Amino acid sequence: MGSKHAAESTGGWYESHAALCYSALLAVAASSASQQPARQTWRSTMKKAILLVFMLSVSSGSARAQEADVRRLITGFITALQNLDWPAFRECWAENPVVYGPESAARSEGPSFESGWLFQFQRMREAAVARGVTSAPYTTIDPQDLRIDFPDPTVAVVTFHLTNATRTSSRGPIVGRRMFVVARTASGWKITHLNNSDVAPRQ
Repeated sequence: MGSKHAAESTGGWYESHAALCYSALLAVAASSASQQPARQTWRSTMKKAILLVFMLSVSSGSARAQEADVRRLITGFITALQNLDWPAFRECWAENPVVYGPESAARSEGPSFESGWLFQFQRMREAAVARGVTSAPYTTIDPQDLRIDFPDPTVAVVTFHLTNATRTSSRGPIVGRRMFVVARTASGWKITHLNNSDVAPRQ
């Protein structure tokens, strides 16, 4: 399901590039036809068509690579969180990220970002030990309905949700919703924002 959504989101980008190149090709052909003899028009149009096709293939390949890079980043984030590997976890983030969580109305940034996550890591480790788990992975995170969108070639929005049978309310299982903003930096793709929200089903 996640792969399908990611493919659809990046696929829309490819289609928009294809439509743009096709429109440009039609414009070139029309312009050439009005200015050159038939043989010259055909040769000129073919050369420009080949160039446009090459540009489209480069753009499409770049988009696919970017989607793969973002997916690797999110996979690395989840793996580091499951293993409570702080250095690997921190490496996934930008220098000064922002986090909104369900436990606080204020955003977490700067020093509070690291202290908040380190406290969370400690709580997760203690909970794992109480369950008899003393080595990584300390927990299991299973993203569902993962989707990757690119509002800009240098920015990605990643969304998914989490379910856990042990997290329930009077209305049923609590669903964790996660939204990441990821940016391409000089050091690669990094998480700049994370929004955590939990919701129970409506009655």
